[in-house]
Amino acid sequence: MRDRVEEAWRIWQTSPTRFTNIEAVLPDLIGDIETALRTPDDDKPAEQRDIQRLATDLYGLLRSYCRRTGRTDLSLMVTDRALRAAEAADDPLRIAAAKWNLGPALLAQPGQEGDAADVAQTAGDGLARALTTLQGAAIRGALELRHGCRRSADRPGLGRPGSPH
Repeated sequence: MRDRVEEAWRIWQTSPTRFTNIEAVLPDLIGDIETALRTPDDDKPAEQRDIQRLATDLYGLLRSYCRRTGRTDLSLMVTDRALRAAEAADDPLRIAAAKWNLGPALLAQPGQEGDAADVAQTAGDGLARALTTLQGAAIRGALELRHGCRRSADRPGLGRPGSPH
């Protein structure tokens, strides 16, 4: 399944007809991941964590797909699933990435801008304690940038063009 998830990401990131191409692979891939999640083998916890990681990666792709197809409601749902899967996998890097993805999903929901900034700040703080790798530093920087951009929009004169700020 890892190869299929990676191929789906490759399609999404590189195909000039990515919507058409990804729509051909997502239904079966989602079904297979969901089946694997629902039929855990308690004797193989490492394998279960790997499946949770795959689910996190797939849900991250689905967040982007749903947002770009105008389904911000589904984008928020799959973002939550990605976070839950990352937490079940006990993978600090994926947890941070899922929280980073929660920002755009929340920003697409009216009135959730402050929550998006809070999630980014909390995720960055947690990541700083959990990871000291280069990847961890990169995701923490992205989280801090998201938090700072949201907070700057709250300051007079620094908001989006046409906004009352």
